[in-house]
Amino acid sequence: MAVLVLQLVLEEDAGDGGATIVTFDGDPDVEDLRSVWRTVAEESVTYFGTSAPFLMNCRRVGVEPGSEFDLSALRAVGSTGAPLPSDGFRWVYEHVKGDVMLSSSSGGTDICSGFVGGNPTSPVRAGEISVRYLGAAVDAMDGELVVTEPMPSMPVRFWGDDDGARLREEYFSARPGIWTHGDLLRFTRSGGLVLSGRSDATLNRGGVRIGTSEVYRVVEGLPGVADSLIVHHEDGDRLVLFVAIDETASNQNIVDEAKRALRVQLSPRHVPNEVYVVPAIPTTMSGKKLEVPVKKILAGADPDAVASRAELRDPAAIDAIVEVAAARSRRLRWDEASRAFAGEGETPRPVSARREELLEIAADLFAREGFASVTVGDLGAAAGISGPALYHHFDSKEAVLGEMLVGTSHHLLVAAQGVRETVPPSRLLDELIALHVDFAVDHRSLISVQYSDLKTATPDDQDRVRRLQRDYVQIWVDALVQIRSGISEAAARSAVHAVLGLINTTPFSPLTSATEIVALLRTMATAALSSVGRPDGSNADDP
Repeated sequence: MAVLVLQLVLEEDAGDGGATIVTFDGDPDVEDLRSVWRTVAEESVTYFGTSAPFLMNCRRVGVEPGSEFDLSALRAVGSTGAPLPSDGFRWVYEHVKGDVMLSSSSGGTDICSGFVGGNPTSPVRAGEISVRYLGAAVDAMDGELVVTEPMPSMPVRFWGDDDGARLREEYFSARPGIWTHGDLLRFTRSGGLVLSGRSDATLNRGGVRIGTSEVYRVVEGLPGVADSLIVHHEDGDRLVLFVAIDETASNQNIVDEAKRALRVQLSPRHVPNEVYVVPAIPTTMSGKKLEVPVKKILAGADPDAVASRAELRDPAAIDAIVEVAAARSRRLRWDEASRAFAGEGETPRPVSARREELLEIAADLFAREGFASVTVGDLGAAAGISGPALYHHFDSKEAVLGEMLVGTSHHLLVAAQGVRETVPPSRLLDELIALHVDFAVDHRSLISVQYSDLKTATPDDQDRVRRLQRDYVQIWVDALVQIRSGISEAAARSAVHAVLGLINTTPFSPLTSATEIVALLRTMATAALSSVGRPDGSNADDP
């Protein structure tokens, strides 16, 4: 896809002191990230305007423009599109040129201008924007960037917004008479400014604001990470992290390493509840991450209504987000698991964000190490708490396992009952196959724990799980007998157990794309059940 990167050439010898604008039209990474720097050198660019994502990508892959190209004409570098972190500043001065004026700036399309940026007479401090621009009465209110007075390029209405209602709703509804731009802003003691991302994409976890830029600094500093995007999802107060990796990293390793790095370098509060490895992060052509559209898609919005694919660097990047949103809508809810585990007449424990996190961490640890090998201390360490603190949420390690197993079986049974009530008998078996395949692919750890550790649960929990499983299997058996009239119930039960065993081996299969493995398992399960009887009532082994 085409990306437009602007380079300004301010030439002292251009006619009567004029200026020439050079544009680089195309993907700056179509060959490698050096293409743009090559243009800067060949055209003797004096002012290079680019984006923070471009600079950070150059840093990540080890580009060294200062030693690879003749940048003697370069006097200033401008960065916009996203906050440039401190590491980006250091990279420019160490690997581009030590005497350029580096200007990190921020503005808005709707004002066709900038609010804050660099100034040749002000110090350049890593991670900071130097000044408020002339004519822009920028301030910070409740941590948000606002403009308290009219400025020369401030619009009075949008295109087709004859009475200005849409403009007022977008920028003046939060604070009448004050332009609220939607960026998080704070002033430093030195008088500089620090932007930490969009306020509508803020990670407001447990009532504490977390800027996305600090998360990106840590995650994108990991070897093998090409890009990342994180959003806060209000459903359960969850942080959802998407990571794009290169060929040097593996999915599971990068998930574990990202969580560990965020916990160590920032805090346990920064550790995401969910991490998904995707082929590419949705960004605009200028490299801006689509945090707000992704958040809306996860909440159920139509992707084509919240993001224009034509404006994306990789239009297909949205498809992976849509797949994740669909998978999340099917996921087991731990509040339902808690109610199922409490039993009749008992009061379930309230499912806090911390308790939910502990269940998910435990599922991953039990699946990887085995229930018997994981200690209370291991669970606490993985969650960033002391081992004994676990008992504030669960009575014992066995209670964690029991709630996990009972909750899994209860979820599958309720889902199967719902399918039975809503689809005709002719489609029921196909829908049950789809239900179980999707659950197994979406919840590999839970399926693995149920497969490996059921016998280590308490006798009471084992009994409850098996009762739920019997009811679940019976729905499958009834569906199979109904469309394969020549098969006995005993044979149908054996066939169903065999197919469920096939699907439940998913966690032990080589990791491949979810789409491929879902299609494969559905095809295999359907073929297996089709082979045990025929719709005309004859047995499969009849001549």
